[in-house]
Amino acid sequence: MILENNPIIYMMLLSLAPISELRGAIPFGISLGYNFILVYFICVITNLLVIPLVYFFLNHVHTFFLNIKFYKRLFNYYIESKREKLERYLGTKFELIALMFFVAIPLPITGVYTGTVLAWFFKMNKKETYFSLSLGAIIAGIIVTTITLISISGYNYLM
Repeated sequence: MILENNPIIYMMLLSLAPISELRGAIPFGISLGYNFILVYFICVITNLLVIPLVYFFLNHVHTFFLNIKFYKRLFNYYIESKREKLERYLGTKFELIALMFFVAIPLPITGVYTGTVLAWFFKMNKKETYFSLSLGAIIAGIIVTTITLISISGYNYLM
């Protein structure tokens, strides 16, 4: 089977997984002994594939669920009213920069998945959002790679 002999596929799958994303894939690849630059590029590029996948999923699933009366009522009443309140409170001046920083922080629930859902929720421009999310993922990848390399070198120093 292709997965048994190819750990790069596992790295890519970890990059696509909502929980691990770059925070799991990059340390995994580096720990296997792959060049950190190769690991970084494979994981970040794979993680960026999440953006169009999530948009596609949300657009089609949401459209399907709008045919259900309860969902439509709930979405129109609760979600739309919350969106309007948040947009008035936050404004739209710095939303792309905020989104980039949100994705760039490599903590649980601050990855490309959540960033894309937030962008969809606030009906942000897709092209601008894609750029902002991509920049955030690039920065997050740099942070995770740096922390992983520092951790490994510290571990090797202690041993």
